Amino acid sequence: MKNLFYNRFFILSLVCLLGTFCLFCNTACSLFEDSEEVEFTLPENAEWKVCTSCGSEFVTEGRSFSVRFTKNEPAALVAYRMNSFETAGAIYPFNARLTVQNAFAAQVLYSLAMSPSKTSCKEKRYYLSTFNWKHFEKECALLGEDVWKVNKEDVMKKIADGTFKKTDLKIEK
Repeated sequence: MKNLFYNRFFILSLVCLLGTFCLFCNTACSLFEDSEEVEFTLPENAEWKVCTSCGSEFVTEGRSFSVRFTKNEPAALVAYRMNSFETAGAIYPFNARLTVQNAFAAQVLYSLAMSPSKTSCKEKRYYLSTFNWKHFEKECALLGEDVWKVNKEDVMKKIADGTFKKTDLKIEK
């Protein structure tokens, strides 16, 4: 009984100590936060319209910008260069550089996240967070420019159904 009391007292003291440390130093607070501010870079110094799968859209000028995301939860960033057809993309938390090579993969995640779904928000969030987006991004990049010839709707449907295989990244003729 005495050990239980001391264990609880120790844990309570530790929590209070971390809380106090949190007031004076922001580094300890990051352990308890569920989101983080991330700086992203764009391919060129220009004016870009950026869309995120969290629902935000904004125009940025320059080569970098910051966005707050839920830690370790996949999110897509798709950027469209103003007065051009250039598109760049990235999937957080796997990279913070928006590139032309990652634009297709980012658009797939963005479209899935923003599309209406028959499943609940919780289920949709689950299948989007358990899919291997890092591997998907790599496989899309291997196809180069031909990735835009892949049927995006079929890929999205298979990801949503949980039946996607890398062989589904077929180039349509």
